[in-house]
Amino acid sequence: MINKLSLYMAVLIACLGLAACDDDNTPQYHDATTKLVLNTPPFATSTYELTPGGMMDFTVAEQPDYGFLAAVNYGIEVSFDKTNTVAIAPEKLTTQTLQIKEQLVAQAMLQLEGIEDADAWAASSMSQGPVTLYVRATCQIPDVESSFVTSEWVTLENVKAYFAVREPGSIYIIGNVSGEWIEPAAGNAERLSAWRLFESKTAIGSKIYSAVFNLPADPYFRFYTDLTGWDGGASMGPLENEDNLSVDLAANGGQWEGSLYKSKANFHLEGFTGGEVTIVVNLSDAKNPTCQIMAGSQTVIDPKYIYLVGQPVGWNAPIESNKDQLLALVDKTDSGIYTATVEVESAIDWFNFRFAKALLPDDAPNQWGAEWIGCPEGDNFEVNMPFTGPSDGSENTWRIMNAQVGQKIKFVVDTSVEPATVSFSVTE
Repeated sequence: MINKLSLYMAVLIACLGLAACDDDNTPQYHDATTKLVLNTPPFATSTYELTPGGMMDFTVAEQPDYGFLAAVNYGIEVSFDKTNTVAIAPEKLTTQTLQIKEQLVAQAMLQLEGIEDADAWAASSMSQGPVTLYVRATCQIPDVESSFVTSEWVTLENVKAYFAVREPGSIYIIGNVSGEWIEPAAGNAERLSAWRLFESKTAIGSKIYSAVFNLPADPYFRFYTDLTGWDGGASMGPLENEDNLSVDLAANGGQWEGSLYKSKANFHLEGFTGGEVTIVVNLSDAKNPTCQIMAGSQTVIDPKYIYLVGQPVGWNAPIESNKDQLLALVDKTDSGIYTATVEVESAIDWFNFRFAKALLPDDAPNQWGAEWIGCPEGDNFEVNMPFTGPSDGSENTWRIMNAQVGQKIKFVVDTSVEPATVSFSVTE
């Protein structure tokens, strides 16, 4: 809707600018001749503690004078020195009451200070107590660069931030890897801190954990997703029973890959004389967790995902909590080519779909506001398999006309080219 309104306003401005000047009453666009005023909020001088679920409210007095009443977008900028700024979008762009998520304010404050981890947060003045934060409003007619204006700065004297940086998740490797079996208990967190596998900083929330460990000779180990004690139910091993799986890396080309189970079974690296080992634990698919063990220090490429959204998997919104209800296409080689296969399980009249480039958080104002890979030919564009064609950024869907029950359909989205190409065909 905003895009259509932006286009309308751009055309309106052009038309007004070209209008005959012999009528003094004809409205004509001009740069703003009145100031944008951000009202000082009632909490400006009190201590304001930001919270993850809170909202911070501001209001602007009136719209700047552009020569006519224009449709505009409002925003907020924050700063510590009135020079370096971070912009924050309100919940609703077009209203003069600006509701800002406190989480976004906290993240902006950390960004201004360059805080990216817990250690940097602990060393910052913001972790010690409230700080002064400057805030100003912004206003612009969409797609009209010259219409951008800012208000004067408003001072919030005591804003208390929190550590709003989302850190990579981790799991533990437990065994004789440190020379002794240390119980995976909360009281041993410090002793076990060096024996963790982490998500990549560029794939937080992926539930794919990796690390390079210097293991002793003849190691035994399993994994714990939390420090709940020996029998807390957080252990994962290579067998469904409580036994040892012998893995001879040397005899298997230096690597092993297989499934994990909720059990206290152990890996035993048979014949291993000690040294570096790279381990990747993939818990992204709760129904099929896997582990990969590689001799030496290896480069781990984080899988990247896009998501098929549509009738084949149910029309679920592309949000984090629906992740298991969507079809994830994966790129494991950093090639920009994503693939996945789905089986046609029942008769389908409307086999229509498009792709979301990423999932939105559950609290996104518009749960269907994802970046899309859609059909440039129009919505519900009818095709037969096999098919290959270009895409665009629209919400238009492809509709497969010759899908049959029992078929397995392979989807390939190649984003290494511009525009991305989409193909789908029946596979074994």
